[in-house]
Amino acid sequence: MLRGSKTEPLLRDSQEPLNEVLPNSKLIELECLDHGAAQDYGKPEPIAKEIKSFSIKI
Repeated sequence: MLRGSKTEPLLRDSQEPLNEVLPNSKLIELECLDHGAAQDYGKPEPIAKEIKSFSIKI
């Protein structure tokens, strides 16, 4: 899961318990971004970097 350090508490608070119960889950926090960073602030690069590092082994 990805989240920004400035993400709204409702979204942030729901990710912690999910991260604890979902198998193979990893929670990554991106500094100085909020939930709409890629769309609203034109900062897709740090988000894209994390998504690219994710791979599913079949």
